[in-house]
Amino acid sequence: MVHYRRYFYKGIFSNKILEKKDIINLLNKYDIIVPQRGYTWGSTVKGQYVKSHIANDLYVCGKVLKLKFPEYSDAFEYVFNNNYYFPFNMMIMRKEIFDSYSKWLFDILFELENKIDLNDRDDYNCRVFGFLSERLFNVWIRKNKDYKIIEMPVFNVEENMFKQRMQSLMKKLMFWK
Repeated sequence: MVHYRRYFYKGIFSNKILEKKDIINLLNKYDIIVPQRGYTWGSTVKGQYVKSHIANDLYVCGKVLKLKFPEYSDAFEYVFNNNYYFPFNMMIMRKEIFDSYSKWLFDILFELENKIDLNDRDDYNCRVFGFLSERLFNVWIRKNKDYKIIEMPVFNVEENMFKQRMQSLMKKLMFWK
């Protein structure tokens, strides 16, 4: 899954979008290709979500997750109390892994759809299910940590490429893993 304007690139200084052969080579070594992690500077993932979105949506999401999938509770707490996550709702993985992830995610999202009222919201906050699913992907990754992941840079073709490369490089240098 990618965006209409964001793509996985071969590397920080590459002008090349990942091609099919690159993806196949990576999936021979790794289970999931994810975006290079993003950091919530000076905050937790929860704090960043609450500052940018409707806090109650996250609260309801946590309740639904703990009710439907209590075995994910620790992963939920870990992700939302940390300062990084894999952004953009972007991932590449084999179909069977994607199907498993999708089943889990949509079980939660369909329940949230019944509990979150979209009336009286601006257009931005009507995108709540996308915002929550972006964070929930990280919960699923954390819980299913037996999957081998590789982080790849993502660039927005509508933004300044040089600036994005420098930000990506700084993340690598500051948070070398």
